[in-house]
Amino acid sequence: MRLIFRSNSLFASILILALTVGCAPKNTSPEKLTPDQLVANYYEAVGGYDAIKAIETLQIRGYYIEPAYDFLIPASILKKRPNYRLIGDIERVGFEEGFNGTAWEYHSDRGLILREGEAKEAILVGAEFDHPFIDAKEKGNELLIIGSRFIGGRNTIELEVTMQVMENPYVASYYFDEDNFLLVAQRKVMPIHAVGPDVEIINLYSDFRPVNGVLFPFASIERNENTFEFLNATIWNEIIANEEIPMETFDPPGD
Repeated sequence: MRLIFRSNSLFASILILALTVGCAPKNTSPEKLTPDQLVANYYEAVGGYDAIKAIETLQIRGYYIEPAYDFLIPASILKKRPNYRLIGDIERVGFEEGFNGTAWEYHSDRGLILREGEAKEAILVGAEFDHPFIDAKEKGNELLIIGSRFIGGRNTIELEVTMQVMENPYVASYYFDEDNFLLVAQRKVMPIHAVGPDVEIINLYSDFRPVNGVLFPFASIERNENTFEFLNATIWNEIIANEEIPMETFDPPGD
């Protein structure tokens, strides 16, 4: 089922955001920081490590737009430590995806699908409550500063994170503003909707607001890094922290 919502003001906001953020080639003068120092600066920028870890649940709601399918739909993410996640809403958009120890999808027209392979890897990566550079050593993740890059209208520091997902190496890059150390972009390589060839994707974050003492981005734009094609955008209306989410919430419909 596909729901199309028309909102001129929201479409205008997304269009302006999509047209005004971009990226440029890397340069060769990286900020002289160690990965640990960079991550420590990020902690301070967003509100502190203790404040980050004090958040146990998140309820995130807003709208998602994907031009390739010509729709604007309600979007929601529910998360609970350490790695429980539910996205979508079977009643409103006919689709849910979750992780409750098992990676699953549920479609109103196809029912339950248990995911394996690359699709499962993508769900596992998305289900992690914190960014993978947080507590990296404890997770066994490797951090490497690559250099500087002008991206999203900002000078940034690129941090490469290598993690093991289903015993396979998974690499993602994160970009921190050189001035305030906020996380303003992420680069990932994966198939779109877990279908087809890998695509190099840049996700740009903006509209930072405090939630329980921690700054969160309330807007993001994803682009194809090579063609600069606008892939999708998400605008969050609310992010609620530390309201109890029952564990059964993360189970597929009908369980």
